[in-house]
Amino acid sequence: MTTEKRDSLDPEFIEGMAKTFPVDELLDLAVMELTKNIVSAYCEKFEAVLTDQGVKAIDLSLPHFKQTTDDSGNPTVEIILKDKDFDKIHARLRELLDDLPDLSVEFARFAWTHIIAWASDLAEENLGPERIEAMTDREFNDTVYDFIHDKNPEPLEKRLKFLADVWAEDLGRVLIEAVDPPSRNLEYLEGLMGLRPEKAPIVLKPSL
Repeated sequence: MTTEKRDSLDPEFIEGMAKTFPVDELLDLAVMELTKNIVSAYCEKFEAVLTDQGVKAIDLSLPHFKQTTDDSGNPTVEIILKDKDFDKIHARLRELLDDLPDLSVEFARFAWTHIIAWASDLAEENLGPERIEAMTDREFNDTVYDFIHDKNPEPLEKRLKFLADVWAEDLGRVLIEAVDPPSRNLEYLEGLMGLRPEKAPIVLKPSL
């Protein structure tokens, strides 16, 4: 399959359909992965600090901490986070990511690239590379759209849904790498999650 033929295709149809997807919901899925990762990193960091430095290193004024005793009767601290707390953390992170670029455009480009590549490969598999190479750009264009629609082994909407899930998962990884929760200290993670008042505004601007 020549790159020139593939690049000659008009992306407007796929981009238009991709933009009908509820991209805000995809961002929600990505931010949920970020939320889980941050909470997990925070709990691990908390346990390490508690083990290494003891109860005195924990800010017991924060409402998500509960003083208790361990099996030996020694004072210790537990983290208490309920479902409503996770919802608040998720909402807080969404708010911090409000300045992201128009993700519908990003998803449209992602969907366009993958659907055209998939349909082009399907056409070449069915018709043979020699026949594809002999086509004009217009014939190739019509052939690929034919495989997207009439000769498609699965509905285009199903393919887009699969790509949407992949894109949301990839976005989640990008956000996690940008924040890098394991490298942060307890105080920063608490401010990030909205569990303590911020000393300075936290800004999240990952490169997408």
